[in-house]
Amino acid sequence: MTKLFFLGVTTLMWGLFTWPLLAMTQDSIRVTGIVIDGVTMAPIAQVSVVSQEETVLTDQTGRFSVLIGEGDPRLRFQVDGYLVTTLLVENPELQVQLFRNTFTETVEVVGETSEPEQPSSNVIAPEDVFEVAGSIDNIFRALDTLPGVASTDDFGSRLAVRGGTPDQNLTLMDGIEIHNPYRLFGITSAFNPETVENFSLTAGGFGVAYGDRLSSLLIVDNRPGEKKFQGATALSITDGNFVLEGATPFSNNGTWLFSARRTYYDFVLNRLTDQNLPSFVDFQLQAGWEFGPGHRFSLTGLRSVEDADFSKNWTGSGQRAAFQSDVKNDLASARFDAVLGSRSTSTTIVSWYRNRELLDFNGKIRADAKRSNSTNDGAAFGFATIVFDRVLSVRDLSVRQDLSIQATPK
Repeated sequence: MTKLFFLGVTTLMWGLFTWPLLAMTQDSIRVTGIVIDGVTMAPIAQVSVVSQEETVLTDQTGRFSVLIGEGDPRLRFQVDGYLVTTLLVENPELQVQLFRNTFTETVEVVGETSEPEQPSSNVIAPEDVFEVAGSIDNIFRALDTLPGVASTDDFGSRLAVRGGTPDQNLTLMDGIEIHNPYRLFGITSAFNPETVENFSLTAGGFGVAYGDRLSSLLIVDNRPGEKKFQGATALSITDGNFVLEGATPFSNNGTWLFSARRTYYDFVLNRLTDQNLPSFVDFQLQAGWEFGPGHRFSLTGLRSVEDADFSKNWTGSGQRAAFQSDVKNDLASARFDAVLGSRSTSTTIVSWYRNRELLDFNGKIRADAKRSNSTNDGAAFGFATIVFDRVLSVRDLSVRQDLSIQATPK
């Protein structure tokens, strides 16, 4: 009787301890295996193995042991650098191959770096020049609308900036000083808006690198030519211009740009008046070549001729006037720009510039303030003889070297 009681108690205890294990065995299956690289066949450690029951990691030899449910016999294998793989388990012993993810999505976030603003610096886009009423595609007329800038006369382009005089203004085109930036006695400028990339006017606050000019600094940058061969024409109230550009013929890394401007009204008026009215013609040619990232060599040439020769005699009154003008501007330059590392740049410019101006006026004008009692008007009034002659010549041969080093990163 004692033996039967002991056997019953033992059977009951064994049932209580093994029943949960039997239930778990019926609902879950333990799967073991190894995870290897699909190309090198090397084991992969720290792979996340995910089932409905639990999540485990592979050891240093790539091996794992995980429980899966019979209702969802799937395993997901995931590790950085490899494609996520999901398998339907059919065997309790697995060998899983993972392949590297060669196509990763990269998002590059780049913030715009703000350029350090110079004191009283104004940047004007070329298209803004055409939008200023009465500018006649003259950049100086557009500058006249800025605060602190005033024109010295109604028709000219000479500016007084913050109370200074026009000779205290400095004009640079592609880093070269332009001594005569005017055409037609200031009615229009020497710059073609069709080829200019940007204008920048700084009213004071610039460094000693720009010499002894006190009032303003006007910087004009011409754009390089396009590689695609193309041309354009435009017509303004004073002149017409024509632009051609394209790739250099013997090198694929270079471009060229040619522009020409000429007054057109004189073709008609000179024939009607039998005079040589003020006119001008400009030619500009530039070519540039890229030598690797941040390295560019460019050549620029400019030729400008402006002349006028007309006279008038008033028959019967004894008055006469003769005016003659001859202005020539020539420029040739070579420029090399280089980026020296991530924080320094170098610009070397060798230029030759010549400006010649001849202005002559000779006239005999009736002086209305002087009159006698003669009944003959020709003899009654006195005459004033005005003779004015000016010859100006400027030659500028220069070598400019600009080395910029950024002390700290932006």
